[in-house]
Amino acid sequence: MDVRERSATAVGAAAALVLAVAAMSCLAVADLLWRSHFAGEALASIAFIAGWVLFVWGIIVGVVTIVALIRRTMARRPDSPWTAVTLAAGAAVMALTLVIYPLWGAGGGSGSAEKSLRDRAAVTAAD
Repeated sequence: MDVRERSATAVGAAAALVLAVAAMSCLAVADLLWRSHFAGEALASIAFIAGWVLFVWGIIVGVVTIVALIRRTMARRPDSPWTAVTLAAGAAVMALTLVIYPLWGAGGGSGSAEKSLRDRAAVTAAD
């Protein structure tokens, strides 16, 4: 049973890292689509929502894995240090995602607003 628990925490840490990287990738694609002249806003919105859903699931999986690691450590059955390293890498990617793509404040949702302002300026200049 100990091997299963150990592999479960390692899988949880790896899943949190993969979800964080996938979330950042989706948000990057959404940002590129919003800034593109050829992409529709619907596709960018889907990528944006998918990115934040993956981000939230990454946080949930990471927190559950951290709780499992703490419980294992308190029971004097420490896990591999690589599990903690993987969790730390996932947390770093999540923090970087929040810095690059904030939900509010400077830069929050700026791709969509920037594109719509650019389109309005082009229409006004054409008139």
